[in-house]
Amino acid sequence: MIGVQAAMGHGSQIDQAVYHGWPQAVQRMQRLAEIELAEIAGDVDYIAPYLPEQHRLFHTSNISFLPLTTKAADGRVWTSLLAGQDGVPGFISSDDPRWIEIKAQTWPGEPIARTLGSELETSSAVKSVETLLAGMAKNVRWNDKEVIIDIRVMEAMGNCPKYVTARNLESYAHAKLSVQLENLDMSPTDVLPQAVIDFIKSRDQAFLGTNYIPTGATDRTLPHMGCNIRGGRPGFIRVRADQRTIVLPDFSGNRHLTSLGNLSTDKHAGIVLSCFETGDVLYLTTEGRTVVGDEAKAVMPRARPIVSLFKVTGYTLVRDALPFRQSSRSVMEPSPYNPPIRYLVEEQEFSAASDLTAKLTAIQFYNSKNDDGVEVDNRDADLATFTFETSSTLRVQAGQYAVLDTTPLIGTIAYRHMSRGDEGAPNEDGVRTWTISHPPTPDNPRRFLLTMRRVAMGRVSSRFFSFGAYWDSKLRDNKGTIVPGLKLPLLGVGGTFVLPSKPTPLLLLAGGVGVTPFLAFLGELSRRKDPESSAPVWDVDLVVSTREPKIMLDMIREAMPVSASTTSLRLRVLLCTSDSGETIDAASAHLPLTVKLEQHPGRLDGQVLQRIKKLADRKVYLCGPPSFESAALLALDRNGVKEVDVTRSSFAF
Repeated sequence: MIGVQAAMGHGSQIDQAVYHGWPQAVQRMQRLAEIELAEIAGDVDYIAPYLPEQHRLFHTSNISFLPLTTKAADGRVWTSLLAGQDGVPGFISSDDPRWIEIKAQTWPGEPIARTLGSELETSSAVKSVETLLAGMAKNVRWNDKEVIIDIRVMEAMGNCPKYVTARNLESYAHAKLSVQLENLDMSPTDVLPQAVIDFIKSRDQAFLGTNYIPTGATDRTLPHMGCNIRGGRPGFIRVRADQRTIVLPDFSGNRHLTSLGNLSTDKHAGIVLSCFETGDVLYLTTEGRTVVGDEAKAVMPRARPIVSLFKVTGYTLVRDALPFRQSSRSVMEPSPYNPPIRYLVEEQEFSAASDLTAKLTAIQFYNSKNDDGVEVDNRDADLATFTFETSSTLRVQAGQYAVLDTTPLIGTIAYRHMSRGDEGAPNEDGVRTWTISHPPTPDNPRRFLLTMRRVAMGRVSSRFFSFGAYWDSKLRDNKGTIVPGLKLPLLGVGGTFVLPSKPTPLLLLAGGVGVTPFLAFLGELSRRKDPESSAPVWDVDLVVSTREPKIMLDMIREAMPVSASTTSLRLRVLLCTSDSGETIDAASAHLPLTVKLEQHPGRLDGQVLQRIKKLADRKVYLCGPPSFESAALLALDRNGVKEVDVTRSSFAF
C-alpha cells in the first residue's frame, strides 16, 4: 500500500528514515489506548531502510493490486487501487532493494489522475498486506491509460494479514467499467446514496489512507502518508444514522496505531473498498477522528477501546472496473481471527440495562439420567438450562434474547497478537447473546432461564458447562444446600423475534436447540386465557428437527406449566428425527391432553410441510443452525411460502 504527497523542499531528506522511534502523535494515541509503550518501543528497530529480498519478491511476484494514497491540492486524501493492464502479478518491478517501479493502468473515476497528476517528485509511505514500506516517489510518467511511478524505499517492515480474507485472484479481460455514482464535493446536507451505504456495509475489507504532519519542533518524524488494510467479517464497517459517517472498529493487532496517530495530525483520510467478485470499486474521501474509552462505547458498545469515525466529503462508485476477479475455481477463506460484527448503539435491537446483574441460581442438565434411571456424569452434558435471578424487575417479550457480559466467568484475557488454535482470544470481550427460553412471569418477575448447548471449542459455553458440572456435584454432595455464586452483568434484552399482537395461526420451525424462542412462545401462550370463549384461539404447529426427541419433549412440557384446558392454545408438535427408538405418544411424554404429537422419520423436507393444515394462512417462524435453515427455506418454497414471508431468528449468538 502506498501513500503519496508533494515533496518539494525536502532536499536531502530523501535519504533519511521516516521514523526515529514512534512519532509523537502515534505515541499519544498508544497512550490513549492504554498500551504499554515499553512493550512496543523495540518494534521500530525492525524497520529496514531497504526492501528485504523476501518482501521484494512478494511485491514483484505475488500481488495483483496495490493501494496508493494521494493528497489532492485541496488537502483531501484519496486512496486508489493500482493494478497492471492484465490484472496479474508483475506490474511492480525491482532491480534494487532501495527502489521499486510501479506500472499500472488507470480508469475513469480513479482518483490518482486528479491528485497525483504529473507531479515529478513526491514522498510516499507504502504498506502492503505483508510489508510496510515508506519511501519517495519520483519520475511519475503518464502513457495513455497507464501511470509509471518510481519509488525510493526508505523503510520496510513485515506485517501480518491478520484479518484479511484469503482469495485467489485471476485476470479478467472483460471489464466494462462505468462510473455509476459520484459526488466529489458533498454539501453539508448531502447524504450517501443507499447503493453506496449497502456497498460499504457488505465489504470485508477496506484500505485506509492517512497523512502524518509533524506535531512540533521536537518531532523528528518527516511528513509522510500511509495506507493500511482493515479487515473483518462482511458488515464490520458500519454507517451511522446520518447516512454519511462511516465507523471502523479497531481490532486487536500489533498495537502500533500508526494510521490513528496520523489521523490525529491530519483529519483527512481516503478509503477504498472493492468487490472482487464483481470488480466494483468505491472511493471515499473523508474527515476522520478517533474516540476511545467511554466515548467509543457510546458509539459502538461492544468495540474495543478505540473506534474511528469518518465523515464522507466525496465519493465515486465505479462498476466492473478491476482487471482481476476472485477465481471461480477457489473458495474464499475468511480469517479465523475475525470477531463478531460490532453494531452501533443506534442499530441495537436491545434496550440497554443500567447496572443490572443476573445471578445464576440453578442448573438443569438434560442428560442427568439415562433410560435405565442411572445417573451419568454431567461433565459430558452438552445441553442445559441455566436459571438466573436479576437484581431488579426485568421486562422481556417471549422470543427475545439476553445480552450478558461473561467476563466474571471466563476472566480477562491478556493481550496476544496471534493465538493459533484460539483465534478468537485477541478480540474476546466476553459478551454473549442467548435467547431467553423462559422469560420472567408475573409470579417471578426477576427470573429468566437460558437453554444453551455447549459449543465445541467454545470459550464461554464450555466454561458455563464446566462451572455447572462442578456446582452440580457440590449440590449432590451437600444435598441441595449449595447455590452457585456466579453473578454476571446483564447488558440488556431485545430482539424482534416475538409473537404477533393478535391471535394468528402459527407455524414454528425449530432445528435442535433453535427451539428455545418457541419454548418462550409456548410459555406465554399457555398463560393466556380467552375471556370470551373456551375454544382455542391460538392455532400453533411446532415442527422440531432433532436427534434428541425425548429431551425436546421434556423441554416443551416444562415450557407449558399451565393446564392446556384453561388456555387459549391449540398445539400440534411434529417431531422430525432420525432416532430409531420406540414411538413416543403425548401421554408417555406427559404433555397436556390437548397437545397432539406426531413423528416423522428423517429430516424436515417438503413432504413434512404437506402435513401442515392451512399452511398458506400461517405466520411462519424459523430458528436453527444454517444447514437446517437452508433446508427449511427450501421445503417452504416448495410449498408456496417465499423466504421473504418467513420470520427468522439469527442463530449466530
